[in-house]
Amino acid sequence: MLRRFEAGGGTLLDLEHLLDSKGRRMVGFGYWAGYVGAALAVLRHHGELTAPLVSSSQEELRRRLRPGVDGVTAVVFGADGRSGRGACDALRTAGIEPTRWGTGDTQNLDRDALLAHDILVNTISSCRPVPPFLTKADLDNERRRLSVVVDVTCDVGSELNALPVHGHGTGLFRRSGAVSAVVAGGLRCLGSLSGGGRRAVGSLGERC
Repeated sequence: MLRRFEAGGGTLLDLEHLLDSKGRRMVGFGYWAGYVGAALAVLRHHGELTAPLVSSSQEELRRRLRPGVDGVTAVVFGADGRSGRGACDALRTAGIEPTRWGTGDTQNLDRDALLAHDILVNTISSCRPVPPFLTKADLDNERRRLSVVVDVTCDVGSELNALPVHGHGTGLFRRSGAVSAVVAGGLRCLGSLSGGGRRAVGSLGERC
């Protein structure tokens, strides 16, 4: 299909950053992008996420999210948005009451508080570059508890990437390093990070 598209001179239009006359986004990831992204993070944290992923029903996903690991903490960036609300609901389904951060919290980032969580779910999408929420230096922080990062925005490889600690997806899935990254914008790829560098493993698609 893609070869026919190219041969026919087709044009791709990226509508993700389509704005109205007031500069507001008209198209964006919704509730279920955040829900499924956070669900994958929980399963990854519990050691229950394997690749390749297979289709499942909403009921099956909720069943797998049943509470079972005590003391897990999670923070959601953009918690009041569409994707953020979905992420919070998935975490609550798993028995995790999320810390809800908005624009004010991310603009004045408490890095120690961020690193004290087990899971980070980023649902904030920006049309312009912003200071990174997480850096490679943070991975070397001996006090870091953070071990799973979910990026619903999927801005990997872009100047808009606010989590420049994960790389592109590859075709091999295996656990490596201390921090796992789930790039969940459209649920494209899954990777792992090591504190001493960047290593992405496990592609679920081609976007990243």
